[in-house]
Amino acid sequence: MLLDVGDSLLYIRDIPGTGVPIVFVHGSWDDHRSWSACADQLAGHHRVVSYDRRGHTASTAPDRQGSIADDVADLVAVLDHIGVPAVLVGHSYGATVCLLTALDHPALVVGAVVHEPPLFATLKGHPQYGPLLESVGASMTEAARLIEGGRAEEGAELFVNEVAFGPGAWANTFDGNHRSTMISNAATWLDQYRDPNRLALSPARLADATRPLLITRGTASPPIYGPSLDIALAGAPRVASTFINGAGHAAPLTHSDDLVRAITAFINGLDD
Repeated sequence: MLLDVGDSLLYIRDIPGTGVPIVFVHGSWDDHRSWSACADQLAGHHRVVSYDRRGHTASTAPDRQGSIADDVADLVAVLDHIGVPAVLVGHSYGATVCLLTALDHPALVVGAVVHEPPLFATLKGHPQYGPLLESVGASMTEAARLIEGGRAEEGAELFVNEVAFGPGAWANTFDGNHRSTMISNAATWLDQYRDPNRLALSPARLADATRPLLITRGTASPPIYGPSLDIALAGAPRVASTFINGAGHAAPLTHSDDLVRAITAFINGLDD
């Protein structure tokens, strides 16, 4: 179905089920199908909702600069559509959207499980991570330049290999369908890249959380995620964290069974 959120139409996949509803939010470049392996396992036990964020695949977006605030407002609209509080599950940029929604709209949220939100801004002010932050920033800038020049595939490949997923991931982690989806959503990533607030979620904000939050992390993720999440979690002791052995940033695709176990354990723990 398409959900009208005023300035956009969001494609929603809504699978009926019992138990607390779960809403899946995908990351940059991707669409709702990135969560299919997890969502399909949880369907039946829960009402499972996933959607294409604005400007991705089957969802529209207005012809203006977007912001992460738009994505939060869209998730709120999805939650209003569901009609009862839900557990949020997010990946990467979608993880940040989930965290912000849980912080700003706790009445709509039971809790959130998120995999590796890109909290890179936490590295600022830590000189030992300056070269790492500079390298990742330069790769993002180059990916944006390539897309602006009409070279979306090259920009997507560079981002995947040098920023988000690690060397060789474009060819070895993602199949042709995934790569085509990323290329087709490149313009939306470029718009997202131009939003100055896209990465600005502070540990101080996480420390104020009133809903249970779990951040999952891969033991084989690119080096930008480890220290940024270490710093964020150190400033937010009430936020739980767990590692998924052998996983990288693409855990929803490569380690869906492990993520489902983490999500299920989190939901079961809400009743304790």
